[in-house]
Amino acid sequence: MCTFTDMLNRGLLAAAMVAALALGLTSCTREQEVSAEPTSTRASEVSTAPAPMTTASATPAPTPDGFDASVAPVPPDALGGPATKAAAADVARYFLSLFPYVFATGDLQAWKSLSGASCKYCANVVSMVDEMFADGNHSVGGEFEFASVEGDDYKEGEFAVLLRFRESPSQTVSSTGVVVEDFPDTKLESAEVHVVWDGSGWAVDGVVVDLLDRQ
Repeated sequence: MCTFTDMLNRGLLAAAMVAALALGLTSCTREQEVSAEPTSTRASEVSTAPAPMTTASATPAPTPDGFDASVAPVPPDALGGPATKAAAADVARYFLSLFPYVFATGDLQAWKSLSGASCKYCANVVSMVDEMFADGNHSVGGEFEFASVEGDDYKEGEFAVLLRFRESPSQTVSSTGVVVEDFPDTKLESAEVHVVWDGSGWAVDGVVVDLLDRQ
């Protein structure tokens, strides 16, 4: 599994929208180097963290207490509308909560149903999940604990949601239980999610992420 910040530049918001929202976020990447289009306030300067450690252990490290990434997040009532800042915030939090789940299970139905056609980040997650499961691997751990979720109006039916959260350590594990990749750090991150209501449902049109700290 790639940790959430490995995907930073794979689904960027348009620079014009980010500037208009004036949320002041900066650019960074995930732990594996990716190419980024210079269309976001984050995309001009990219830093790459060290590559994840590969081990031959057959026993994954314990996941955070009480967290099982293979259990699907509960869909919020906000998925049915209305188009409010509070509903947009709930939808964005739910969408990001799907991240460890899709890498643990390969089940992309909910992720795809919320992914907008223009969301490159969303599409790249799908590609990475497909690749992981084609190799016979899956992820464990990687819980998201949200510290704050703030929705803001962009224009009618469109919202920007700024989320700050803690991502727990995770591992990529083979079908036989061998640890393929280890991501031992706990990360403090923020994500800006562009959420759109089309009158009958929500779509995520872009995701921009910032790595705030590593523990």
